[in-house]
Amino acid sequence: MTLRQSHWLEKLTVQVAVVASLIAGYFLLYPLVRASDGRMAVAFLATGGLDRAATFMAGLLVLSIACGLLTFSARPCGTILVAVLGAGAVALRSPEFRTLLWLRQDHYGGLFRLLMAEMLLLAVALGIAVLVIGWVRALAAKVAPPLAWRPTETASASARAKTG
Repeated sequence: MTLRQSHWLEKLTVQVAVVASLIAGYFLLYPLVRASDGRMAVAFLATGGLDRAATFMAGLLVLSIACGLLTFSARPCGTILVAVLGAGAVALRSPEFRTLLWLRQDHYGGLFRLLMAEMLLLAVALGIAVLVIGWVRALAAKVAPPLAWRPTETASASARAKTG
């Protein structure tokens, strides 16, 4: 397989995985983490949904494992992108945020502290997801080495040929 064909296959793999990940996040993960009041935005700590936050993190780990397996022949950054977009699909389906502001209009300071804490919690969850993706890709590379992505010298060789 030529380098051009390899890049084309990698891009196709990532794009197909992005579509699958968006569908999974939108139709499978969102119903699991939606607030009991369907009009409320997805915000775990601000609405007292620690159980939904744990469900989201578990769903993110499952999504990360699936993304790592589906795209282990692509570059690692493509795999991470696929997982992040799948998790972001939950926000695409979430109702408007203003309902949460109306609910907490007398305590904006407390609301924003909870939202900042939730941002940190989600950042940690994404960091764990990146680690899981790395582990899954390493395991998949041991099982099927010819299919695994590995950096090539062709990019640096072509750069040297242009300058030299």
